[in-house]
Amino acid sequence: MESKGRETRAGQDRPGEKAGPRVRGRQEMSTGNTMLTTAEVAKILNLHTNTVRRWSDNGVLKSYRIGPRGDRRFRADEIMLFLKSRQNL
Repeated sequence: MESKGRETRAGQDRPGEKAGPRVRGRQEMSTGNTMLTTAEVAKILNLHTNTVRRWSDNGVLKSYRIGPRGDRRFRADEIMLFLKSRQNL
């Protein structure tokens, strides 16, 4: 049977949904447990992913290596602190 209700497409606001910063479905960016990928950090900081990798290698951004491939992960709270410190310059 066909529904008569209005359907929403992915990414559109739905009634009762909180608006706020989102990265791949993560609504809460201020928690210390949230780990971000290189691509997510690049999007937040408006940088190229290679710049995020280089900054990680040079110690500008602290990253954590995970898994056998050594993928980088960044703590969301550390990235937000970095962003705030750069906005004050």
